[in-house]
Amino acid sequence: MRGAVEARASTAAGWIAAAMGASIPVSVASDSALLGLLLVLWALAGGPRRSWEALRASRAAQLALGLFALLAVGVLYAEVPVGERFSALWKYRELVLLVVLVPLFSDPRVRRNGLVALCAAVAASVLISYLLYFGLVPGGGVFKGEPADPYVFKLRITHNFLGAFAAFVLAAAALRARQAWHRAVLALLALVCVLNVVLLVQGRTGYVVLAGLVTYAFAARLGWKGVIAGAGLVGALGLAAFYGSDAFHDRVVQTWQEAEAARDDPAAPTSVGLRLQFYRTSAEIIRDNPLLGVGTGGFAEAYAERVRDTTFEPTRNPHNEYLLLGTQVGLGGLLLFVVLLGALWRACGRLPRGALEREVGQAMVIAMALGCVFNAFLLDHTEGLVFAWVSALALGARAGGAATSVESQPTEELRHRASGAR
Repeated sequence: MRGAVEARASTAAGWIAAAMGASIPVSVASDSALLGLLLVLWALAGGPRRSWEALRASRAAQLALGLFALLAVGVLYAEVPVGERFSALWKYRELVLLVVLVPLFSDPRVRRNGLVALCAAVAASVLISYLLYFGLVPGGGVFKGEPADPYVFKLRITHNFLGAFAAFVLAAAALRARQAWHRAVLALLALVCVLNVVLLVQGRTGYVVLAGLVTYAFAARLGWKGVIAGAGLVGALGLAAFYGSDAFHDRVVQTWQEAEAARDDPAAPTSVGLRLQFYRTSAEIIRDNPLLGVGTGGFAEAYAERVRDTTFEPTRNPHNEYLLLGTQVGLGGLLLFVVLLGALWRACGRLPRGALEREVGQAMVIAMALGCVFNAFLLDHTEGLVFAWVSALALGARAGGAATSVESQPTEELRHRASGAR
């Protein structure tokens, strides 16, 4: 009886994990509801034991939990109210969720359906963005943006981050599709996402992430020659967008002008100027507290103290995850995050060539590594959650002993396995 309950709960938890792919790009409330239900089912399915086994087998999962543990220790010595310390720690809960999710993604059907759900939700958001751009749906309500900057369910940075990542997944899936019409539809959706990121929505982080993923897409197939080819293509597309798109042109020119203004006046109240000031001041905090940092949740107070009696404004977010971790828990925390990204890259690289999860997992590492230069993505709900979710999906392919993803297996082999199962 107990075994039957665990089996059913495990199956249900897997499908809830897959369904999260559809909620992540759309709604924080639905994320929370699905996570609550998933944790109940996870407990009924013997989740703690299965997650412990996955943790023992995965260096990347160990590092994720280790980073959370280090942040938990940082709660003990931060010189801010206890509530602020635990509030900051709670924002890093996705590092623990990664470990919880790994065994749920050991089933290739769950992985496949999860990626379909994620890409479908992002594609729907992108299509609504086009409708918003052409004035066919109203902005400023459920759809957050406006025709001049048509982001939809999330703010522009998140919209473009998800759009760039979904474009990569769709393109990778198109290359594996067996039917011509399927391949054409996936490729078209990937192109629609790319154009939305580059030409419509003004999220500059998305430009950088997309450039990195395009380069990686070529490198994954052609090695170092692919890096050169991918970089060349990115450069050509960038020039075409610069001269062919007013939105892209204006954002690039604005970035350059703001950087020039910040060089002449470090206190310039522009997006680039503020970020550069955040970076400099955060680096000074790390310089003065290299071993332990100022404690989890202590960044805002330490920054405010640093800029007191200056013309600089205080902030609660340095818009750089590496610096935020370094200020809170020292250089060890910053290094641990970098090592975690490296471990995820290597773990995905051990999957067979041709496995979709291999490329999807490594693409997320690239997207996160680049995005965290300009944002504190572990601190942000959607970006932190999609990072944990995709990383667990890729690690689940290894935890389940999957030789390859379903998408990379020849049709005849699938048929042989299906007949053998019957």
